[in-house]
Amino acid sequence: MRAYVVGVCRIRKSLLLTGTNSGVGSPYLLLDFRNGYPNYLAESDSIKQASLTEGEAVALWDVISRTLRPRPHGF
Repeated sequence: MRAYVVGVCRIRKSLLLTGTNSGVGSPYLLLDFRNGYPNYLAESDSIKQASLTEGEAVALWDVISRTLRPRPHGF
């Protein structure tokens, strides 16, 4: 997802992996990536530009998300 807020290009990507069985003992992973969004250190109006360009953010997401491997019998 890409959005522009006050001239800042914000990019957010999420990947959710769950096991085939639902329950407390089932594998669960949420990988959430945000670029240009405020956090507990920066307020929304203090962000003048994202730390990565759109291309850099997508490339970083691709590199990180491709390293995830399901464990045997986990998913």
